Amino acid sequence: MKRVAMVVVLVMISVVMLFGAGCTEDDPVYDGDGDVAEANGLEILTHAGTWKGEYYPTYTVRGTAKNTGDSNLDYTEIRVKGFDAEGNVLGTSMTNVMDLGPGQTWNFDCLVLDSEGLERYEIAVGSAW
Repeated sequence: MKRVAMVVVLVMISVVMLFGAGCTEDDPVYDGDGDVAEANGLEILTHAGTWKGEYYPTYTVRGTAKNTGDSNLDYTEIRVKGFDAEGNVLGTSMTNVMDLGPGQTWNFDCLVLDSEGLERYEIAVGSAW
């Protein structure tokens, strides 16, 4: 059952990424030091990663982002990239929200897949329109 759920999540992420490709004004701004990252009218205010799960440990990045622009964001995403101790990319992931109004905040969770051996992560604002 867990395997089916994982496949469904991966398919949904792939579909969202396919439709969102090329819809951003700026390239993602990755933040690996805990500093604020902002692009496309979305500012990541806070973020922190934690391990979850007893049988299948996963790494989740949780935080808050804000629409700092003057118009509604019909779609926006946050991307996370996980690294091992040698700096190799272990996996990437993203989370998204739709219809984020000016000044509104969003509490997000981003599950980093393939996170075994994860030592650090970088976070970025991805597509937004």
